[in-house]
Amino acid sequence: MAIQNALGDAKDVVNLLFAKRKSKKETSELRGEPAIVNIMLAGKTGVGKSTLINAVFGENFAKTGIGEPVTEEFDLYEKEGVPLRVYDVKGLELNPAVQKSIRSQTKKLIRESYKTEDRNDDIHLLWYCIASDGGRVESVDLDFMRDLAQQIDVIPVLTKSYVEENTRELMAYIESKKELGELSFKSMAPVLAEDMVIDGKVAKEKFGLKELTELSYELLPDAQKRAFAAAQKVSEDLKKKAAFTAITIASAAAAATGAIPIPVADAAVLVPIQLTMLKGIANVYGVKFKEDDFAKIVAAAVPGVAVNAGRAAVAGLLKLVPGVGVAVMAVSGTVAAAITTSLGVAFQKALEHRINEVNFDGVLPEEFVEILRETFSSGLRDMFKDSAENPKS
Repeated sequence: MAIQNALGDAKDVVNLLFAKRKSKKETSELRGEPAIVNIMLAGKTGVGKSTLINAVFGENFAKTGIGEPVTEEFDLYEKEGVPLRVYDVKGLELNPAVQKSIRSQTKKLIRESYKTEDRNDDIHLLWYCIASDGGRVESVDLDFMRDLAQQIDVIPVLTKSYVEENTRELMAYIESKKELGELSFKSMAPVLAEDMVIDGKVAKEKFGLKELTELSYELLPDAQKRAFAAAQKVSEDLKKKAAFTAITIASAAAAATGAIPIPVADAAVLVPIQLTMLKGIANVYGVKFKEDDFAKIVAAAVPGVAVNAGRAAVAGLLKLVPGVGVAVMAVSGTVAAAITTSLGVAFQKALEHRINEVNFDGVLPEEFVEILRETFSSGLRDMFKDSAENPKS
């Protein structure tokens, strides 16, 4: 069933932020690099921004002092191996003249970021943090969210939501501003980023992180969705959703490639599609994957088949297509989509179960291989059985 469902001074600021990533003119897509998501984080000092980032993206991601001070207005947080950058806006608790200047610089930064050749430089989303325990929203908060919402999606994040009554009142007030047309946002997110502990006991458990990540995911561009799913640590559903998106895209590409049946001798044209899909799934789960690993995956899925990264790999996958003589067969769009989808779903399921032990440079864990093999073969059989019973499907 899962397989079937898967069918002026602003320029100086920008230069400081992006210089180390713009040494070449070509885009990250052309270089074959994975997507990166950029989130802007704003709110006055003490609202719990670092705690929130660490809770969503992993311990010490935004530990105090780790952020790189690229200008007086912005700190940059990033971590090797994590496809995420967090731009922290500073100084919103200062006097109104400074606040206005910071707001202006931030708008220019976002506008200029979209002018670079690399989509990975775009600022994709703003989390604006307001502390619920403070019980109020000030004009600096409203002005910042109102101005920035003209350029990017804004999520008001109500941090430190210890007291339900205070949080509800704050949410009602912010919602009233939206109804009056003074604010624009899809939804807000009340959050308690860490357990509230009193006298050594948990008085209130953390909440809202999963809802915030899932809301953010829906607002991001498609390529950044997968990067965000890979970076976040609170929702396995998002990782699964991102993996299935990669599978769906690859399946459609394989079907299109096989619209005019491909002789098995030429079936290696499917390999780049399937390879890209597997790399995308591996990125979501934080597993390193190289081109040479493709043959290992196919060999694990199809027992007894020695394969390389070309025609033999596809022929090996076709071995499990029910009732097909591979030697005389042409790969149709339906078959191409079926084997691609089945391979992707099997790979995703196997990674999900054995992610911490998978090492393609060594011996694959036995349970990983069993899950991959069983999911691929049974899924492929189910798809062709359904197709035979429902010819119009």
